[in-house]
Amino acid sequence: MAPVNNIPTGYFPDNTTGLRHPKSAPKMLDSFLISIFSAHESSSTGTVSRNDTAKTTQLTRRSMKQKYILYQSDNGPCPYLPDRRWMTHSFYADTLSPAFYECLTAKGFRRSGQAFYQNHCPDCAACLPIRINVQRFSPSRSQRRVLTKNLDISYTRCRAVFESRDFELYAKYLRHRHPESPNTTREGYVSFLIESPIQTEIMRYHLKGHLVGLGWIDLMPTSLSSVYFAFDPEFSSRSLGTYSILQQIKLAQRLGKEWLQLGFWVAASQKMSYKRNFRPCEILVRKRWKELSG
Repeated sequence: MAPVNNIPTGYFPDNTTGLRHPKSAPKMLDSFLISIFSAHESSSTGTVSRNDTAKTTQLTRRSMKQKYILYQSDNGPCPYLPDRRWMTHSFYADTLSPAFYECLTAKGFRRSGQAFYQNHCPDCAACLPIRINVQRFSPSRSQRRVLTKNLDISYTRCRAVFESRDFELYAKYLRHRHPESPNTTREGYVSFLIESPIQTEIMRYHLKGHLVGLGWIDLMPTSLSSVYFAFDPEFSSRSLGTYSILQQIKLAQRLGKEWLQLGFWVAASQKMSYKRNFRPCEILVRKRWKELSG
């Protein structure tokens, strides 16, 4: 497949603004992806010697079956720290192996539809990838109360496909909570949450036959990634966002995963403070994962 020259507009996880078309010239992503692939191979199957460079290149291109272009984009003011600029490195893919995407997430990448992006903001490193160690997780007293309060809720899992009832709940959620979102249309919804290059599922939460919440998750070899969550605003008192994360942690435990990835955490952003309440959790600081304390 020929390289894609534009990244489609999408509404990023954690309610950031849409990805805009890049203002700078694109550069080929091959060497960048190869370096990450080599690191993945080293951690999975032993070391990769210099003599294996050609083999690694071949494996990389064969596993992804296309070339990619890395864009540097200026996306306007930061949605969390409005006095700063939001810059990203991003690329587009219509297919990607879950193992390779997991390697990208370990380097700080996130996914929005078919766009993969990593923050590269000038003079700012406030957005820190955060993940929960699900095998060591123990719910707090308040989290146990949330679970108890929602014992009458059940959920089902299915592959992420378009269904009208899902879109209607998603659109209702955005109208009430994020009216500035560009993805209130069916096309925007599909581009953001249905068109996925990897294995993505929807967790549908039901209360007495009524759809009250939707959680989108990506499945990878050793982790789940929480992509997005939407709920019926009429049930705001039930703390469904917290409940959904707790259910995703339980699911990750049952599937034998090690991590639940929650996207980015910004210490100065009040609306993202909930993420640090799930302990133990780790943040990616200067290319190293460290446990979040305090």
